[in-house]
Amino acid sequence: MFSKVIFVVASALVLDLAFAASIAKRAPASELKVCKRSIPKYRDCFMESIQSAIPVVMREYECHFLPYRYDIDNYKFGPAMFDINHNVVIEGQYSIKGKIMVLPIVGNGKCNITLVHPKLELKNLQGKPFEKNGKTYIKLEKVLISISKVEKMYIHLENLFNGNKELSEQMNVFLNENWSDIIKELMPAIETALEAVVKEIGNRLFSKIAYEEFFPA
Repeated sequence: MFSKVIFVVASALVLDLAFAASIAKRAPASELKVCKRSIPKYRDCFMESIQSAIPVVMREYECHFLPYRYDIDNYKFGPAMFDINHNVVIEGQYSIKGKIMVLPIVGNGKCNITLVHPKLELKNLQGKPFEKNGKTYIKLEKVLISISKVEKMYIHLENLFNGNKELSEQMNVFLNENWSDIIKELMPAIETALEAVVKEIGNRLFSKIAYEEFFPA
């Protein structure tokens, strides 16, 4: 569809909820499912804890990002599915040059992409422990997310066609009328943005809250 597309989600993944850095200030272990490492089904409990954390974080906060986690050496887990009952709004900078179907498109500037009730799959999460002030903390190193379903997508690109307002408006109408085809082309960039956000907020969170607070012995 796009013969050549450069798409940069530059600044914020702003969620109508969001996955907030400020959760790190709230002692989240008191709100989330705590898993003792000694229980027989620790891994199952751990997966439940992660999934239960998503709605807790998302219901509370505005304007930031998302998290999650480790075990003893290099921890890996996945997949986990979760639905988001809010819209995900991605704002940033774009640069595009190519064709959509038979229509040429060129422009660069601000963009807004809104995903309505997306269903996400956390396919892989890897991290390593590190020591700080005598406690063990987690650093996320790899996050892999896929979006399996979206009810609808809205998109607005500013400054198309060198700022020609009439052509820009027509193209934005076209993009929104054909969103189900457009999203297939944009999905890799959107998933990459989500992964970066999850890693960012996860590392903010786990740099402040020790592993033992989430997963006591």
